[in-house]
Amino acid sequence: MKMDDLKKQLVGKQWSDIKIPEIKFDTTPMINTAALGQMNETIHQLYEAERIKRDKKEAYEQDVLRTLKNIEANTKGLDNVVSLLMNLKDQQDEVLDLLKEILAISTSPNLEAAESKYRQIMNKVNAGIEDFNTMQTLMGFANTIYQMYKGTLG
Repeated sequence: MKMDDLKKQLVGKQWSDIKIPEIKFDTTPMINTAALGQMNETIHQLYEAERIKRDKKEAYEQDVLRTLKNIEANTKGLDNVVSLLMNLKDQQDEVLDLLKEILAISTSPNLEAAESKYRQIMNKVNAGIEDFNTMQTLMGFANTIYQMYKGTLG
């Protein structure tokens, strides 16, 4: 129904000459490009923050795994040292003294002193220990302690 027909019905013919403007409703949504751009930026920032968080978590997990593997590798020889002490009744005191010297590498004031202690221990093991397995265990343990000490220096 047109506006003129509506006017005639409502007010009669005498008022039909009055012009009532038509009201048009625009149903097209208004897009605020600034707000839309801000929303896109916020979504991008949230995504980036989540990615960074995920990357940090993954790096942390890898670091923990690497540390655990290092601990496993560094303590692998301890069971050999314990069984060595238990089985060597005749050289137990000598081996125990060497183990103390090996551990003393970690108390060295600098790398040069640690290296000197390490060499002295290797010479003592070569000169005083006759059993090959005992030599191998002590040298391996000394090398582990020496490498750990070097690793703590950076």
